[in-house]
Amino acid sequence: MLRIGKIAGTHGLKGELMLSHMLEPGWLKKEIPLFITLQRDTHIPFFLESFQEVDDETYRIRLEEVDTPEAARSLVGKSVFVAEQYVQLSPETSPLLWIGFEIADKSLGRVGMLKDVFQTAHQWLGELEYKGREVLIPLVPQTILQLDAKKKIIYMDLPDGLLEL
Repeated sequence: MLRIGKIAGTHGLKGELMLSHMLEPGWLKKEIPLFITLQRDTHIPFFLESFQEVDDETYRIRLEEVDTPEAARSLVGKSVFVAEQYVQLSPETSPLLWIGFEIADKSLGRVGMLKDVFQTAHQWLGELEYKGREVLIPLVPQTILQLDAKKKIIYMDLPDGLLEL
């Protein structure tokens, strides 16, 4: 499963939802099931009744069996996943596929495994646990020395002190 976004809000009175995603525009198709995390580490399948692209990062969607504002509100803020077979991504270019990769810093060696990735307005950030605490690192060309997709390792040159913040 690939986390592609989240339910950002509701729309209207018929249970429509706003899906905020991190993929290229035009990826969504009616036959693609969306998996929503209702409880920790569970992916419940939902099927599209209809959808409309609002902008490059947002779809207005209608899910089967979600037909009231109350049902829609219960999904707001939940993470959305799709099976990797439905999206055309390359590990070399898509940080979404880097979840689970080991991070190795030039100076410190192996520092942890990427638990999640987030896209901000200007860059991708990776979340990892370092010395018992969650830290965010920039996943930008300036810090990435090499990506070994086969071994699932990202070799980086992280700024001094970043992991200590």
